[in-house]
Amino acid sequence: MFESSGSQDVELTTRSGCFVKVRPAKRNCIIYINNQPEVVKVSAGKTTMEQNVPFVVFIGPTFRMALPEATLHLVENRQGRIAIPYQLGSDDRQRFINLSCASASDEFPVQVQSYPTVKQFISREGEGHPYRYVVLEQSVERIDMVTLKVKNPDARILILKGDPAPSQPVPRKADELKADRVRATDIARSNPGAQEYSNNPVFNARIHLRNLELDRVKNLLNEFEMSAEEIEFIRTFLGLMIRNEQSKSELVPFREQLVKMDELYRLSARVVSRDQAAFEQELEQGIDPEVAADLAQLIARKRQAASNKEEEIQYWEWEYRLGKKS
Repeated sequence: MFESSGSQDVELTTRSGCFVKVRPAKRNCIIYINNQPEVVKVSAGKTTMEQNVPFVVFIGPTFRMALPEATLHLVENRQGRIAIPYQLGSDDRQRFINLSCASASDEFPVQVQSYPTVKQFISREGEGHPYRYVVLEQSVERIDMVTLKVKNPDARILILKGDPAPSQPVPRKADELKADRVRATDIARSNPGAQEYSNNPVFNARIHLRNLELDRVKNLLNEFEMSAEEIEFIRTFLGLMIRNEQSKSELVPFREQLVKMDELYRLSARVVSRDQAAFEQELEQGIDPEVAADLAQLIARKRQAASNKEEEIQYWEWEYRLGKKS
């Protein structure tokens, strides 16, 4: 598991004499070359002395780490590419993942960790982990890849395909590890009619949202018996689209609809979890009429499936009050 070494800086020295001051709490470092802090370009017109340290987690049953786990370690940096060694399966050859690096130093700090399954990784690390890169064996289930992306939207997920390993680290673009971005639409195209995906509301939501089929996203609340956790997963997708941090022009006309959709799903989670006090408070504070009309449909279905009279009466009252608002 990730160990940050508290708030204390970690000081390392490369083979050529560069001084590296790592700040684990901030997950970055400052490189000193000839006793001067290195300044690197991070974007158009912006520079910084603070360089991100790659924290990399490998997930798969046959990964073997060539570096000590949960420990900061210097690896070779050639022409702006750092090479992270590992082994896979019964093959004893050294393999490498090459990542871009803006530093001119001969070595750069990294930290690695490994887990045999996605489930073990999530149960041990939870959300908000420090890993900027998640490397998966191709055998990892695609639905687990979607779960990883939902819980960790900012992480870059790399999927090993074929034989990605040169015998020596060669930092050339043509020899880089091939990687896939985990996209629900790609998975659907490569697995047409796959039953396990068509029966998963989170997966369906990802596809419909990517295609901007918002009515179909709304209908998922009535098509599936979703748990509150599944609803929150979908809200993660909605939140990313609402924030639109990549400034995608096609999302701009849909922002208001997405905000209302997120509110519908937020309130639906209250209903599904039967948080009576919280939902009563929402009703008192007021609910958008359009959202109330859609929410009433969910509650009507819940009322019809109620297991006892008390539940049925509660749902009926909520449905009635929402009907007055819509």
